[in-house]
Amino acid sequence: MANRDLDELFHILMPHAVDKLCFFGHFQPFGATVNSSGEITPNVAHIGGSNKPNRKQVDKLVKAYQKLASERRIRALGVCKQVPLNNAAFDTTGTAINCCLEHANGDVIDLYIPFNINRATNSITFGSLCARQKPGDFFN
Repeated sequence: MANRDLDELFHILMPHAVDKLCFFGHFQPFGATVNSSGEITPNVAHIGGSNKPNRKQVDKLVKAYQKLASERRIRALGVCKQVPLNNAAFDTTGTAINCCLEHANGDVIDLYIPFNINRATNSITFGSLCARQKPGDFFN
């Protein structure tokens, strides 16, 4: 990636998602922000337990990020979640780790790593990293 902030966020968020996925078989949505000094702060949608957060908790995290971005208290952010993947553009279906990264300068990238959990062998197979451009959701 050409943007250092987004690159750093990706290298924090994606390994954490893979780690949680391998340990629990799923993970709760989470993210991180980069403030104007370059400090990275992680955040989760739901604290405690391995239960998935409800929509209200995820919306609360997103609204908090939108507020921080609109007040220019952060310069970049990333949100990582587990999503169904049935987009023909990715030439695969199933489930993926989605990491959406956004910067105040307008850089936005949506990254996906498809995976398949084999419960019989207790193993996970990961596909290739896929990326797509998308409009920004936070810095407008």
